[in-house]
Amino acid sequence: MMLISLRLLIAVLILAAVGPSHHVEAQSPNARLFQDSEDYTILDEALKDFALRQEAATVSIVRFTHLPVSIHICLSRSYDSAQWQSAVKDLRAKNASIYVFDRKFNVPFEYLLSDEMEEVGGDRPTPPGKDHREFILEEISKLEQRSREHFTQVQMAAPGVSEDGQIALVYIAISYAGQVQVLRKKNDGWSVDPKPLCAWIS
Repeated sequence: MMLISLRLLIAVLILAAVGPSHHVEAQSPNARLFQDSEDYTILDEALKDFALRQEAATVSIVRFTHLPVSIHICLSRSYDSAQWQSAVKDLRAKNASIYVFDRKFNVPFEYLLSDEMEEVGGDRPTPPGKDHREFILEEISKLEQRSREHFTQVQMAAPGVSEDGQIALVYIAISYAGQVQVLRKKNDGWSVDPKPLCAWIS
């Protein structure tokens, strides 16, 4: 993810640039357990790259997968090779269902699993009965505290993998921004492309 400075975060809060909403409440017990070990390996690499860019020492992972509709539009017009199309097709097929993550991540930082994304920042309207300026200041304070604590929360989708197993796509988002990371098979592991796709700030 792009490293977002506090100045930019404040601008995002004040200007409230409109972007796709991805907030998902805690899902029903109908969610299927996410078990694929190779997919966990892919998510591990995406999470490690993300945490490094965010300078996060602790990451809260929303247990339920989610892929916003707006991402489909971006991906459908971005690539035309059979390899890319197969990765996008797999991403869409897997995320037609909601999965719940288990504690199977292998990452070099502390992580925890949460039931839902806590909305902080972004283009949310001021709650009824709340002073707008007071609300903005509270949001800025929350973001500053997370920065001081090197804490972030993410929500992800099940990764899409090309038929040849050489490219993977991972949707990953925080409460006010998101992106699709591209990973490429490298020997027995995965390497994250430095530039994400479909990045947005709301």
